Amino acid sequence: MKKRLLVILLLANSVAFAGIRLQDGDLIMEGDNYVKLSKLGSPAGERSYMTTDPNTGNYAKAFEYTYKREDGYYTVTVINGKITEISWSR
Repeated sequence: MKKRLLVILLLANSVAFAGIRLQDGDLIMEGDNYVKLSKLGSPAGERSYMTTDPNTGNYAKAFEYTYKREDGYYTVTVINGKITEISWSR
């Protein structure tokens, strides 16, 4: 029972997230151009690595940017200038 509770807590702590709501009501979502990230300010952290582009299957450089917001941390993955993933953690 304790293991199940631990798994549930770990899953609840980090989830895939569809978008980031901005103060002006705008929404940054997967599929948007990376230029929209400038509305979030400077990232708290960033890294890059090689991966495969989900659209073409070719190798591409991916960039991960981490932003600290009031409700937690958002990690945004960008491949070929498009936001491909947004995840949230506390």
